[in-house]
Parts: sequence; structure tokens; C-alpha cells
Amino acid sequence: MKPLRTLFLINLILFLTGSSLFPMLPLLDAQYGATPALVGVHLALLAGSNAAGMALAGRLASRFALKTLFVASALLSTAMLLWLAGASALWALMTATTLLWFLGGAIYSQATLYAGFIAEEGSRGRSFSLLALASPLGAVLGGLVIGALIVYLGYGPAFLVMALLWLAIPALVLLTLPERPAETVQSDSPSPGRKAPLGRAFPLLVVTAILASAAAGVGQISVNLTMQALAFTPEAISSTTVVSGLAAIPVTFFAGALSDRVGRRRVLLLNFLLIAVVGAGLMRAALLWQFWLGAAPLLVASLVSSSVLIALATDLLPRPSLERALPLLMAAMTMTGIPSSIGAGYLIQSAGSVAAFAAATGLALTALLTLLLLSVLQQPPALLIGPLHRIGLRAAHPPV
Repeated sequence: MKPLRTLFLINLILFLTGSSLFPMLPLLDAQYGATPALVGVHLALLAGSNAAGMALAGRLASRFALKTLFVASALLSTAMLLWLAGASALWALMTATTLLWFLGGAIYSQATLYAGFIAEEGSRGRSFSLLALASPLGAVLGGLVIGALIVYLGYGPAFLVMALLWLAIPALVLLTLPERPAETVQSDSPSPGRKAPLGRAFPLLVVTAILASAAAGVGQISVNLTMQALAFTPEAISSTTVVSGLAAIPVTFFAGALSDRVGRRRVLLLNFLLIAVVGAGLMRAALLWQFWLGAAPLLVASLVSSSVLIALATDLLPRPSLERALPLLMAAMTMTGIPSSIGAGYLIQSAGSVAAFAAATGLALTALLTLLLLSVLQQPPALLIGPLHRIGLRAAHPPV
């Protein structure tokens, strides 16, 4: 089995579990007596721990082999699922799920790092998009399989099945995943005590990623909150998730392959424009099909943005920097979910849905501008002098 396929299966297990379990957590919290405010705290803890796991994985990757980290994280995650199967108190539920999301973030970060090391320059978009494809596919399969297990068998047996499923991760890693290339460790790593440079473009790339993630996140959350405000049924609201996931499965992969052919920045520019246009269109949405048409491209844009931005970071950064840069980039995009959720809810409550969708549009256009600025910073000075000459500008020369 090729390493990339193994990484895809690992990600599929992550999203199969997370996508099916996350919507059920508020119901589980309520069964143990949690207030709505405490449910919100629980969900915020999950986002924060997930991002922390991603960031920590980068530090550990410079000290331990990635295969060792994969196996250790997966076995600990299995233990958390076994704990959840027998949990009988709210504190146990919150603690186990927070640790599970932390470990899941670490595994996802490790998979992305491994892909960054093995992906060839001309196929990075396709490689990272294949990993991102696990998200919508896992959501669809999780809703059908794990959701059915919860309905017919209950939470305890469902957690046991998920624990068995997670045991496949260490088996896949040990049996099919080769070690990271030796020359990467020996020749590319900086000397002990020194950190590999990230370059001047990386901070702006992180800002672009945060803005793009916030734009898509505010739009997606606003769709759900607006549909609730318009008294749509739970079945109608969940149908937007199914439609979005089905639409995202083919588009996400081909968008990554397209970035290999036409360039990462062009695909990202089109992606940010898509978020802006959809956000503007959703300002007047009131019918179910209109929310379908809005939710699907927002999910596609979110997945394409994350995968292509990671591919772009891999293109721009020297290989020794990837262990620091990629986990930080992914953690930044994940943490954006917290202020996006709070901001969208506040805007809808205080100013209405139009303001929330307008904010999503504005964030997308700002991300577009920062991406253009990043492109300017990446141009060699010689390439910038030509256009200045063509418009009649000259650099000042000292008198001879």
C-alpha cells in the first residue's frame, strides 16, 4: 500500500469518528445535566485541544520518529474511547473527549507532516487534497455507520466499535508506512539548539489562512443559525450537511490537482472569491434549496483552502521548517473556529443574518488581498522592476 493511501485511511478513521460523535456531544452533555453554557464550554475545549495537539505534534516530530508518534497517539486514543464506553459522569465525558480531540489533532498533524515530506513538488496539491477528502467522506460514512450504531446499540457499544476501528491506525502504520527518508533527518535538519527559519512570507501566509478559515467558518455557522431562526426542522438542517459533503467529495480532490497545474495562488484566489460571492448571495436566502446552494460551496471552499494553503506552505518553506510551520498553520486554522462561532452568533443575535453573511464576505475579500500581498512579497526584485519601467517609473540613480 502506498504511504499516501495509508495516510488517507488514517484521516478517514479520524473524521469518521469525529464527524459522527461531535453532533451527539450536546445530547450526551444534556443527559448528564450540562447547561447550554457548559455545553458551549465543552465544544470550545474540543477546538482548543485539537489545535494544541496539532501544534505539539510539530515539536515532538523533531525529537521522535513519526511512526512512533502515530502508534502512541492512536493507542492512547483507543484508551480514551474505551473510557468513554464506560463513562457515567459529565466530568469523565468532557475529559475523555477533550483528550481524544487533542490526540486526534496530533495524529492529523503527523499525517500532514509525513505527506509534506514525501509529496513531490508537482503533486502536492493532489496529495494534500486527498487527505482533505477524508473529511467529507468521513462525515457521510460516519453519519450512516456510526450514527446507526448509536441509534440501534447505544453509546457504549458504539464507542467500543470506534475503539476497535482506531486500533487499525497502529496496524496500518507498522505494516505499511515506511520511515521518513533518512536524508531528510540527517542533511536537512538544523544544528542542535537552532530552529529552522520560517521566512518573511510565513506570517502573512498564516494571516491569509486565518482570514480564509474565518470567512468560511462564519458562513457555515451562519447558515445553521439562520435556518434555526427560520424554524427549519432538524432533518432539513442536517440535509445541508449531507448535500455539502456529497458535493465536496469530488470537488475537493480535483481542486488540489488543479492547483498543481495552474498554480496554488490562482486556485486560492478563485476560492476566496467563491466564499465572497456565496456570502453575498446568502444574505437573502430563505428557502431550503437556497441554503443547500450556499452551504455546499462553503464547505468545498473551506476544505480547498486548507489543503491548498498547506501545499503552498510546503512549496514556499525549506524542508527543515516544515516540522514547525505546518503544525502551526493547521493549529491557527483550527483555532479560528472559536472566534468564528462566537462572532457569528453575536452578529446574528445583535444585527441579523445579513450582517453575519456580510462579515463572511468581507473576511474572504480581505484574505484575497493578503494573498495578493503575499504574491508581491514572493516576487524577486528583478521581476518587479520591469512593470515599474513600463508605467514610466524609474529608480533614482546617483549622479555620475
